[in-house]
Amino acid sequence: MSINGIGSYTQYTYNFETGKLSSEDESDQLFVKYFNGELDTDGDHLPKELTGFDYRKRGEICGNIEDYYRMFPDKCNGDLELGVEIVHAGLWKISRIEDDEVSVCSSYGGEIYLPEELQSPLNGFVDFATQESEEYNAQTNSIKIGVGSSFELLKGYTFTIEKNKVTFQRDKKAGDMQTDLKAGAMCQYLEAFMYFADQKCGSRTIYSLYNGNEYNQFLQKFLHKLGVDTSKEFIVNETRCVFRDNQFVDADYDYENGMTGARGVYEKAIERYEKVLYAPIEKDPYYQKSM
Repeated sequence: MSINGIGSYTQYTYNFETGKLSSEDESDQLFVKYFNGELDTDGDHLPKELTGFDYRKRGEICGNIEDYYRMFPDKCNGDLELGVEIVHAGLWKISRIEDDEVSVCSSYGGEIYLPEELQSPLNGFVDFATQESEEYNAQTNSIKIGVGSSFELLKGYTFTIEKNKVTFQRDKKAGDMQTDLKAGAMCQYLEAFMYFADQKCGSRTIYSLYNGNEYNQFLQKFLHKLGVDTSKEFIVNETRCVFRDNQFVDADYDYENGMTGARGVYEKAIERYEKVLYAPIEKDPYYQKSM
């Protein structure tokens, strides 16, 4: 039986002369035999105990060894100590231990997205998730902004959050063409923030499409008008937010762990990939028995 799963850490020794992997852990010998091509079978009839974790782990180790050959050809003799940590399905950390020094390489990827999840809601009319509004709570520095909410963000201009967009109306005697253009941009910013707070759009997408300074200024004024203190962590539509590195981002958005896009979408994509990893490999077209 191999040792695998989220949060696991395994350590191996690779010998450059033999090209073989070894492990002192008796319970991990199946993976070692799989890596070394020592299973008494072919790639079409692998033991059911081997899973997607084993398949990716072998690829991660092979890739790390190939990089080592390329970067340090003069050191490719004797043994190389390797560690594999599975932080989550989409983040694997491969460490090399040499002379009590540890170097770590992070490997991301594997997420399985549905076609509709790859489309930004900013490209079309996608319904907002939050339907009910809740007034600002000073104790939790939180608020809910739902469909139907209205705000006067410019003198004589009323902004309304509709089913899947933000619109504005102005008094007949208020504003002009230039102010209308400004109001239109504010509608776009508020739409983007609503999708962000509903975890349907990531902050990276927003900042890649809009002027960051203008977006920040709008959000600061808008949230302050509602009572929200943006100098510390705050919650909008159940998403923990923070102003960090000159951007409004999801406080739970883990840059180190490779999250991309909206957190809610990313987590679903990771869950799908995790199911694949826990399933038996069944076949491996790259498996070769050692001679």
